Amino acid sequence: FESGMAPLALAKVSLNEWLPAMLQPLFSLAEQKQQTLKYDLPTLPLNAVMDSFAMQRVLTNLVGNALRYTPLAGVIEVLLH
Repeated sequence: FESGMAPLALAKVSLNEWLPAMLQPLFSLAEQKQQTLKYDLPTLPLNAVMDSFAMQRVLTNLVGNALRYTPLAGVIEVLLH
């Protein structure tokens, strides 16, 4: 662990529920830039043991960069398989 970093708070998370909830605030940003943000999830339940807060930061950073560097009318897809 790096100095000053809190330990991870690991818990079992349903990714089928978590991903849409985490992406929800980013849809309006995509719309403002005339971009399409979409996601694809498996139909079967998909779970992970993770720190939801840490993964939210990672997802927000990745999608934020995609929104920043994708041209107008571009499509950003988040695929989880």
